[in-house]
Amino acid sequence: MSCEHCGLPVAAARRGGPAPWFCCFGCRFAHQLAAPSAVPDAQQVSPASTLLLRLGLGIFLALNIMVASWLSYSQEIFGDSARAQGVDVVLPAVFSTLALFLCTLLLVMLGVPLLADVFRSPASPGGRGIRTLWTLLPRLNAQTLIVIGVFAAYLLSAIHTLRGSGSLYYDTAAMVLVIVTFGSYLEAGAKRQAATAAGTLLASLPQQARVRRHGSVDEVAISAVRPGDQVQVRPGEILPVDGEVVSGSSSLDEASLTGESTPRSVKPGDTVLAGTLSLDGQLWLCAKKVGDSTVLALMERSLTAARSQRPPSQRLADRLAAAFVPAVVVVAALAFGWHVWRGDPAVGLLTGLSVLLISCPCALGLAAPLACWHGLRRAAEHGILIDSAATLERAAALDHVDFDKTGTLTRPEPMLETTATIAGLSQHQAIAWAASLESASSHPIARALLEAATKRGISPQPPEVSTVVPGFGVEGLVEGRQLRLGSKRWAETLGLDETVLSGDSVLSRDSVLSRDSAPDSEASLDNAILLMDEDHVLARFELREALRPEAASAVAELGQLGVGVGILSGDRKGPTQHIAAKLGVPAEAGLLPSDKVRQLTTRRQPGGCCAMVGDGINDAPVLAAADIGIAVGTASDLAARSGNVRLLNNRLGRIPILLRIARDVRRQIRANLLWAFAFNTIGIGLALVGWLTPVLAAAAMVLSSLMVVRISSRAGRIAPSAATQQTEPRSPSTPLHLAAGATSARLVG
Repeated sequence: MSCEHCGLPVAAARRGGPAPWFCCFGCRFAHQLAAPSAVPDAQQVSPASTLLLRLGLGIFLALNIMVASWLSYSQEIFGDSARAQGVDVVLPAVFSTLALFLCTLLLVMLGVPLLADVFRSPASPGGRGIRTLWTLLPRLNAQTLIVIGVFAAYLLSAIHTLRGSGSLYYDTAAMVLVIVTFGSYLEAGAKRQAATAAGTLLASLPQQARVRRHGSVDEVAISAVRPGDQVQVRPGEILPVDGEVVSGSSSLDEASLTGESTPRSVKPGDTVLAGTLSLDGQLWLCAKKVGDSTVLALMERSLTAARSQRPPSQRLADRLAAAFVPAVVVVAALAFGWHVWRGDPAVGLLTGLSVLLISCPCALGLAAPLACWHGLRRAAEHGILIDSAATLERAAALDHVDFDKTGTLTRPEPMLETTATIAGLSQHQAIAWAASLESASSHPIARALLEAATKRGISPQPPEVSTVVPGFGVEGLVEGRQLRLGSKRWAETLGLDETVLSGDSVLSRDSVLSRDSAPDSEASLDNAILLMDEDHVLARFELREALRPEAASAVAELGQLGVGVGILSGDRKGPTQHIAAKLGVPAEAGLLPSDKVRQLTTRRQPGGCCAMVGDGINDAPVLAAADIGIAVGTASDLAARSGNVRLLNNRLGRIPILLRIARDVRRQIRANLLWAFAFNTIGIGLALVGWLTPVLAAAAMVLSSLMVVRISSRAGRIAPSAATQQTEPRSPSTPLHLAAGATSARLVG
């Protein structure tokens, strides 16, 4: 459960009944101040205007109590010379009675809600009803210390007023109560601001959309848009739906969604996401996902779910606070008893009260949740969704990362690496013919050849006649010549000369992607595509998986962070070792999912943490078995992916970002805890020696909590690195539209 006001997780002691839930008195008070007056009486504790008036009157009464206490202080400071004479002898009694009356009003307005929070039943978090004897016992928490101190000062002052002698502490009780209440209100506001610093993601979406229906364009509410509707987006507007570009082109600013700083050019056929900004062109979209189904809505739900979980380090702080509060009560009682034994109960009361107030463990309760929330939010700003604060803390201890190869370290589609032709045939011509044959196909091999043609400035012409031969390839009439493009098995079936495959001297070889690396025979022969005519094999095209551009820098940065890197792949040994050699990491090939799980188990070190990076669908078992499963992929299929961490894009450079954010959050949590313990330790010492008054202690306690909020706001801030700055080139879409009747499921080899 999470707090109704600030959204941070609620301690277990406050759970057990119906909503609303509040993590502290300040959040309950602030929530009531902000509650709309339209809420039915059964659900509304008090109108916001009444609560605000109570706080304002409390401040007014505290100031008047200080004025009414001046006579008492003057007598203590100046002694008998300030004692009232004659008719003025009644003034001390009048002013002390006035202070008693005003302080009583103040306690009713501000002290009783605080007292009720101490005795509030864990089984009724909304504060409705006390049902068992257990609920009559106060809970030892931060509010308990404040209540003990404030009401002790009030009761002792009331006794002295009725007796007509003794020191009065109405001003101390009043100012402490006002400072604590107002400070709790400020703290609750700071927590809410911290927890909602990213803003409501869906609030950035437009409330209206222009939809084309039945031949006309109408502006409708965003809730009325349905999947399949065609939506118009003008330059400078935010996309209201997830969809596919039907017509038009533009540059999209996706920084708010995926963390990409470079705008992406989109054209018909490209997938786009709600929440991104169209910079310079008009688009018509076919809506695919709307409302709560969009990736933007998924991000918001993921962040909300992650925020509501208490991080492991906070559970440790809770246990420490649970032992700390009783210890502080004992120390305050001993300090009071010591001074009473020495014959100075007034000093004992102030000392005990100062100890109670300065040691209020509010900062301990804020140390971990706020830092974790800022880390989760900043990770989301980089396109990294983390399922919980516990995962974020585990990531800080990450010492080994294993990658799947296909589709993770490499592009999902093959790339043309080398071209071999017979004597008399130029590579330019061979690629032009092959691209022409493939111009009507969306098969991955076709896209690889078409992309190679585009890089060479070739504009392939559609074949005059084209036929797909299932299991072999494609044949057609190109420039009046009957050509075939397919596998080695097809050439063998046709009885054509295969010398082009043997590396004879008649071949001319050209590396399209990597001139300085010779392909290994296993990968090359299995991925060889042959161009043939009716009598000869004319050319061979060797395809290979290509590393993602940021893979090498990401692996290098992981090494700099002290993280071991390996590859666990189900692919053959040759291609896997080729990729591993380029990255300089060990690799295991030919693994089944169960084999990958066993490999992860052997790599896990005591006290360490291992992660698996995969595409999230085929690698679901091993992602679930890892301490941290990181699913990479496009944001459009994010909902179908598994893993503790989800990347909204394929940028492997986001993984070092995840580690650096997690480690910075851990560093800030430790700084928070160190500050909280140091502050309480030093503060208790100052209070015991009499150097800290109760009012100063209360103010210092509030400032301590706000300091923790300030420190937490810096959690997750990281400097850019090579892996974070490198931008992956965007592969162009197929240059030609798919021809009617062409199949995209053709098998080659």
